[in-house]
Amino acid sequence: MTELNTLRSQLIGIDHSINILEKEKEKINKKILKLTTCDKELYQSKYNLNYKKFSKGIPQSKKPSKVLPQIGNNLDIEQIGRLGEESYFQYLKDILDLDFCEVEWINEKEETGKSFDFLVKIGRATFYVDVKTTRGRQNAKMYLSRPELNFAKKRKPNYFVARLSYWDDLKRFKANNFNVKMLCLDEAIKLTKSK
Repeated sequence: MTELNTLRSQLIGIDHSINILEKEKEKINKKILKLTTCDKELYQSKYNLNYKKFSKGIPQSKKPSKVLPQIGNNLDIEQIGRLGEESYFQYLKDILDLDFCEVEWINEKEETGKSFDFLVKIGRATFYVDVKTTRGRQNAKMYLSRPELNFAKKRKPNYFVARLSYWDDLKRFKANNFNVKMLCLDEAIKLTKSK
């Protein structure tokens, strides 16, 4: 009988230990839930901040931290486009939290012919950006090729056109004085003319 009582008391002790462990497990699960909620809130906060910076654009006379070489008005269309992409790349590196975002310049080494120039990842969201540069005013007409337009329609609303203008207040072309206007597809189509 004493052996049976001993076993019963051990069983009661084990049940008591299990109850204590269950309560500890519950506390730990609550902490995990709280931390997960904080992580989600932090993620959402970082996403919102970076998306706002990315999608807003910048007004005239805001300059990137890297000063680009001063150049004259004798650039051809490809050179203007390349300068715009280089400026936009530097601009993105300046404004985005690169620990949270990724920026890939598709044409960094050479022109690829893709329907977008930049792949921008903000958290888990991916955006496609086609840079359209002008030495004229921002609302000057621009070209969207049929493949660019088809690609954009498939990726809407994650497709943007970054409209860069190197036109200063004195109506002069300035390589280090550009502005960026982010256009959604519908806005870009309004400024498009066919070739």
